Amino acid sequence: MRFHQYLRRSIFLGFVGIGVLFGAAAHAQEMCGPSEAVHAALAEKFGEQRIWHGITTEGSIIELWANLDTGTWTALQTYPDGESCIRADGTNQTPAELIPTGAPA
Repeated sequence: MRFHQYLRRSIFLGFVGIGVLFGAAAHAQEMCGPSEAVHAALAEKFGEQRIWHGITTEGSIIELWANLDTGTWTALQTYPDGESCIRADGTNQTPAELIPTGAPA
């Protein structure tokens, strides 16, 4: 595990609380917690802000959070019950240029 992932997980566990993460919730084996707490941790600890979101066909919300200055990013999945789970995180993000429909990639 890379150091930044270890650090991010350590801070996440400390912020949200081990009891919430390892409770009887349906997503207990993942890094999950109350949506408000996860959002606050990403904003306060990493300076990330939500830059994109979309609703899945199953009714959950996929969110992409990023800090455009440091390059860190986090992908979340938020469920209708208000729980958010970190699906992926990393560094060196670069905003992509939008390609018009029908244009060659």
